[in-house]
Amino acid sequence: MLMLAGCVKNIELQDTTADSNYEADKTTVYGIWQVLQIDDVNVGGIDIKPYFDWFDSFKLTLRRQDGKICGISIDNGNIPHNKYGFDLPTSEVACYFDNSVRPNVIRRASDDQVIAVFRKGVICMDFTLDCSSVSYRFMFSGADGLTSAATE
Repeated sequence: MLMLAGCVKNIELQDTTADSNYEADKTTVYGIWQVLQIDDVNVGGIDIKPYFDWFDSFKLTLRRQDGKICGISIDNGNIPHNKYGFDLPTSEVACYFDNSVRPNVIRRASDDQVIAVFRKGVICMDFTLDCSSVSYRFMFSGADGLTSAATE
């Protein structure tokens, strides 16, 4: 008989608003860090961003007020498609951070549509184009721990 013993430690969330460097009201513009092409052979994805310079023109803007995500807008830039499964909010729309699901998501407030997902601390947008067996994932810089392309 095999017995495994372990201990479960309660982890409390840290109140980052008490940090003197914390900015409760902030607007951040994110650029695409990676574009993963995911299929049956490449389940972890292949970064195709280096092959298409127009990915650099895509921008996602998040606005935070009182420490909470409250607004989002997206500039599709020069990308020749708009197949994200929803209409891009080109002007700011109200949104909220939903941490009741895993992975956590950003939802449009008017209809609860998922706009972006947080995967391991990185903001991501998943979509497919004309081939259902191939999917794509935009991964944005500016999230915790990444080389930031964020501006204020």
